Amino acid sequence: MLQRVLNQYNEAIMDTDRDRALLVVRDALGMGISPEEVVFEIVVPAIELMMKSISENQGEVPFKVQEMVEKTVSLIDESFRQLQIVITVTAADEPVITGHPNEFSQVILNILFNARDAFLARKDDKPRVIAIEIFGQGGRGVITIADNAGGIPEEILEKIFDPYFTTRGPDQGIGIGLYMSKIIIEKNMPGRLSARNTAEGAEFRIEV
Repeated sequence: MLQRVLNQYNEAIMDTDRDRALLVVRDALGMGISPEEVVFEIVVPAIELMMKSISENQGEVPFKVQEMVEKTVSLIDESFRQLQIVITVTAADEPVITGHPNEFSQVILNILFNARDAFLARKDDKPRVIAIEIFGQGGRGVITIADNAGGIPEEILEKIFDPYFTTRGPDQGIGIGLYMSKIIIEKNMPGRLSARNTAEGAEFRIEV
């Protein structure tokens, strides 16, 4: 039964069909498969297979970090503005890194969506700002993405990159976005992805 569910989940993930993937997970839990088995026998292997497939099918190329960040932000900037969320991009340097541009873009999107959800959960009238800073440090390109949405509770800060971990309701996701981002940056690039709290919110840091 696990293999059948894994195959179904693999198909949904490879087709980037979020709703179908979520439905497969719900059905698996409904069949009596434990949450631990769902995570480690279905979700994790499927995501790692997808990441491996992407890496094998996309050759690594050098690309400008600022250019890729700005291109990614342009995809969602208007929708964020509709939610009164302002995104700023500041570049102190012009680092060029080698990797898979589309994967890198997906990581940026995942972090931005995470910030968006944090703002929406607060439901207050304070200005909503996401500040992206790009610079070089120690021979690496560094990107920080900081918001003023209040931060991540300290008790879950170390868990946010775990597969299947989410603070949202079951109808809003299955907690794989940041886990996928971690795989992309640390296994595929390779580099480092971390998160910390600041005085006003959360800050994600990418080093490649």
